[in-house]
Amino acid sequence: DHPNDHGGLTKFGITIPFLSEFLHRPATADDINNLSLETAELAYKILIWDRHKLNFLPDNVGHFMFDWIVNSGPTVPIKALQKLLGIKEDGVLGPMTIAGLKPGWALMKDLVDARMNFLIRICEKNKTQIVFLRGWYRRVMSFR
Repeated sequence: DHPNDHGGLTKFGITIPFLSEFLHRPATADDINNLSLETAELAYKILIWDRHKLNFLPDNVGHFMFDWIVNSGPTVPIKALQKLLGIKEDGVLGPMTIAGLKPGWALMKDLVDARMNFLIRICEKNKTQIVFLRGWYRRVMSFR
């Protein structure tokens, strides 16, 4: 764990608060350290993929949104998608958002740009986060 990482203790990207929500009880550092890959995958499926209806998005967009939601929470990524679609930005991936997707639209470049701008703004607001920017950039660009 990096001292400037606000996520705290993680395993497979799972934080104590996220695991607490999944377990329906306060999670501990031991719970994180003993977390199996299978449990992490199930938690992600239930609390991210299914909850935010990512299966209704084209595969590449769904996987990109999943990664962004895991790393930043759901509101910013979903509102960024809604802004690109020109619909009300309510932060909920519902029927209006899904209906706003146009077949064949090359959405990924715009989503990647929106995410990079979001990450740059984080670094501008908090200079301690700049240490992570190169890794964030590589991660985001891997979706292009």
